[in-house]
Formats: sequence, C-alpha cells, structure tokens
Amino acid sequence: MSISPLINQINQIKQVKHSDRPIKEITNKLETIGYLRPLKITHNNSISKSDIKLITQWRNQNRKKFFTWFKSTDKKTTFWLQNEYIHNNELIFFVENKNHEPIGHISIGEIDLDQHTCEIGRIIKSNSCKEKGILTQAIQSAIKLAEDLFGIQTITLEVFSDNLRAINLYKRCGFKKTCNFEAISKEEPNKTTWTKGKEIPENKFGITIMTNEIKNQTNSTNPESTFAEEVANNIEALSTDENLQKQGIEFLIESAKKKYSYNFSWMGRPIIQYPQDIVAMQEIVWKSKPDLIIETGIAHGGSLIMYASFLEMMGLTGSHVVGIDIDIRPHNRSALEEHPLFHRITLIEGSSISDTISEKVHSIASNYNKVMLVLDSNHTHEHVLKELELYSGLVSKGCYCIVFDTVVEDMPEDFFPDRPWGKGNNPKTAVHEFLKNNNSFKIDKTIQDKLLITVAPDGYLIKE
Repeated sequence: MSISPLINQINQIKQVKHSDRPIKEITNKLETIGYLRPLKITHNNSISKSDIKLITQWRNQNRKKFFTWFKSTDKKTTFWLQNEYIHNNELIFFVENKNHEPIGHISIGEIDLDQHTCEIGRIIKSNSCKEKGILTQAIQSAIKLAEDLFGIQTITLEVFSDNLRAINLYKRCGFKKTCNFEAISKEEPNKTTWTKGKEIPENKFGITIMTNEIKNQTNSTNPESTFAEEVANNIEALSTDENLQKQGIEFLIESAKKKYSYNFSWMGRPIIQYPQDIVAMQEIVWKSKPDLIIETGIAHGGSLIMYASFLEMMGLTGSHVVGIDIDIRPHNRSALEEHPLFHRITLIEGSSISDTISEKVHSIASNYNKVMLVLDSNHTHEHVLKELELYSGLVSKGCYCIVFDTVVEDMPEDFFPDRPWGKGNNPKTAVHEFLKNNNSFKIDKTIQDKLLITVAPDGYLIKE
C-alpha cells in the first residue's frame, strides 16, 4: 500500500463522522472502563473547541514530559492542529472514561506499512483523573488498534530516562528498553527543544527508546502476569489518590506521638520500623539479591537480624550484613552476638562519616559483588548528605540505597523540639540535594505509592 491510501485511511478516521463516536473500547478483561475517541475534525477542517482546550490544558500540566517545552495556548494548539496534524499520518485519540468524559490522550504516528512499524506518543493523563488503571489499558487498546488497523508488528516510543513512573507504565504494557541517547537541549526564547544525540549508557540521563514486539507475543493468558498487572494498576491508582496520601501522613504523625514503631521486633530484637517499610525491605532484598547489606544506625539491631534472616533463607552463600553505629550499647551488642544469625553480621562502632570507618567499610565491600545500602543514623541534612557521598558509590547497579526518616520533612514544624533535625534539615532535603549532582540514582516512587504509610518517602533510591 502506498502512502496516499494510508493517508486516506487515516483521514477517514479523522473525519467527524468517525470522531463523533469511540473507535475502540478500553477494557480491563472484566468490563468496559473507557473508550478511545479520535480528535474531532469537522468537514471544513476546523477542530472542536472543547478538544483544543483540553489538549492545551493537558500539555501545560505535563510540559516537561514532552520533548519541546513551552507554554501552550489555544491559539498555538489550533495552529498546530490545522497546519500539521490534519495533513500528517498521525492519529490522536482522546482517552475517555466509561461516562465518555475525556481524561487524557494518546497518539499513533510514524506509521510504516511496509515495515509494519509505528510510534505511540503523546501519552498524557489529566491531573484530575481518578480512574484506576485506565491509562495502562488505554495504551494496550491503542496497541491493539494499531495492529488491527495497520497490521503493525513493532511499536516504539520515546521517553526521558528519568521518568521512571512512565517507564514502569510502558513496561507493564509490554515495552522494553532498547537504547538510550544523549538528550541535547536547545534554548530559545520561551522554548526549550530536546533532541537525540549519540548513544549513551542506560544509567545516564537521556532519551530512552522502548520497543514492543507485538509479533512475538502470544495470546495466552498468564495468571502471574495478569495478577502483576492488576497490582501495578492498583499502585498507579494509589499514586493519584490525594485523600489516601493525606491520611497516610496523618496516621504517621499521630502514631509517631505514641512511638508506634517501637511495638515491633524481628526474631527477638526490637526493630523500630513501621510494618509497611519492613515488608518493602523484604521485597527489595528478594528482588535485588545483594550479597552485602550495609546499614548505618543499628539501635537494638532488629533490622540487622532481619537482613541476616533474609540472606539466610535465600541461601546466598557468603552473604553478609555490616552494621555501623556511633554507640553500640553493651546490652545490645551482647544480645546480637548471642543471636543464632550473628555469623552473618559484622558490627562496627564509630561515626559513619569518619574517614577511618569509611575506609573500613570500603575495604569490606571490596570483597562482595552486589551491595545494598541503608542509612538510618543521624538524621540531619549535613550528616545524611555526607553518608550518601561516602557510601553511595558502593551500591551496585540494580540495588537500592534506602534513606530512612525522610518523612521528617513532612511532619509538623515543631515535631522534633529536642532533636537537631526538623523541617528543612533532614534526610529528604539531603536526598534531593544529592540527586541534583548524581544521576546514577532515581527515586523509586512505586514503593512509597503502594505503601501509603512509610517513613521513607523519596528515600527508596535505585541505582540504574
């Protein structure tokens, strides 16, 4: 098929007789949860004003997810739609909920019938959208539409490499990272344009290409992947539930007044952590399988015993836990040394930011292949930032650096009257400062999104 029939086919979809109604249902395997509706174009090539306003509004809400940054207006949107979109081989679909209310959009473009390829882009969800998992299902519906309409077998998309939430969303839809290119910015008055440069390592900031090979997928339903998809959709919905997020913080504030975290122990030792974070640590250790876990700030040692028990149960031969504290109380040391899992633990007493202790830890870490780091000692900005500078380089790719008590920043101003840390001076401010100059780590937002109650918001850092 030549380009002219392709354009004719696309134009027929763009025409108002088609765009007055949905072209594809969005389902979650149980029911219809929404629809894909083509952007409305009338017979004289004018665009629906309501569509123009929504495109403008959503672009401004999500400006930095695009590769051209500028403040959009209805006039600019109209000009682009009437002078470019109408004449190209791209289709923009509004994502509508089951009540036919627009909540986002997605596009299919760069269609090549000979190569059976296309690109999916302009994937945007309104900030006010509360529908659970609808964007995931909308992308999957768009993939199926491209396959049905144009015989597409391979779909690509482009995304900034630090947009982890989007990347995780695309992975759930079957996309895989294929390459990463340098992101080159061009500054103009009131406008920034990003273009691809040379290919660079995956862990560097750039423009990541992701590919979905439809032809290699089977139609069989995998119960494990179906359940994982449901969980991912749940987490995505929780991430936008402002009411639940607020209730999570309120619970932390009120429960902290009662020393709630003191109520729990692990295999006989007080752990002083919230149950949600305990579960998250188990998931992280199982997923990344480190052979060395380093923790600063050990208190009663419950977390050290917990990490040691994970490594023991996983059967990771030679795996070990190092605990550092400026003051290991004699009764805590005795209890740990008498514990049946102490053979997996090394205790180091001293300041975690001293050169002597740092050198000792680096020497130990040199004997291991996969290192995970947990920071939970002095919670001032200066101390945590120094720990990150000293030890983050030990963390292996694919492993985590967890910075606890970042929640201090979200607590009331006067919550820590007898402590040197507080709002504006705490682990979260240190993390944000650290990330300004270190693009090897990214905040894994999916963890705090699913936990709802955590002392480490923005503190679960994964090394890419």
